[in-house]
This record gives sequence, C-alpha cells and structure tokens, in this order.
Amino acid sequence: MNKQESKLYYRLAGVQGIYYIVAGFVIILFSLTANQVDKHLITPCNSAMVGSLIIGIGCTLFAGKKYPNVPSSICIIGLVSSGSIVITQANNALAGQHTVIQSLDLVIELAFIGLWIYLIYWKWINRKFSKLNTDD
Repeated sequence: MNKQESKLYYRLAGVQGIYYIVAGFVIILFSLTANQVDKHLITPCNSAMVGSLIIGIGCTLFAGKKYPNVPSSICIIGLVSSGSIVITQANNALAGQHTVIQSLDLVIELAFIGLWIYLIYWKWINRKFSKLNTDD
C-alpha cells in the first residue's frame, strides 16, 4: 500500500469510526426519548440495541486505524457495516418510511462503501503486482 492509500485508510477508518460513534449515540438518545421526537426525524425501527452496535463498530474502526498495514478485517467491517445500513435505508425508502436524515445517511454510507472498495481493490492489486515483481 502506497503512502496515499495508507493516508486514505487512516482517515477513512477514523472518520467512519467517529461518524458511527456519534450516530449510535444519537440513535440511543432518540430511542430513549421516542415520545418526544418528531417521527420525521427517526423511524420507530431504530432502537438502543442498534445504536450500541453502531457504537461498537465505530470504536472498532477508530481503533483499527492504528495498524501500519491495513488489516483485511477492518476493511471488511467497514464495508459490511456500511452495506447493511444502505440495505436498511433502501428498504425503508421502498416502504415509504424514508426521512431527510436517512437520505443524508444513505449518501454518506455510499461514500464509505466506495472508499472501502477502492482500498480493498488497490490492496489486492498491490499484492498481485508484488508477487509478479518477486518472480523475476
């Protein structure tokens, strides 16, 4: 992994980790005060458990940025967590329960997916080309 990809990895893991930690706390806060929250801000399917799981994923991503080489497990958890949230958001949109905040979250999650795919792809390409270079 070159310096530019390494820089992107550290920033992506940190930003997605912080984003998930904040989003998890917001979901928990909204689920605890569900009677006082406008239904246009958050749908009833969000719960404290979902919030706590998102906080856990965010902490894992944030802590995973300390590794000098990109661990595949961090790439996978970043990609899969974003993918599962995108699927949930798309399902809510198809059911007519989509909100403005969820639309913004969908765009952010799609950006995370694109960046993780970019990093995973270039990690794979670098591995393949390093094998080709050592065969000479």
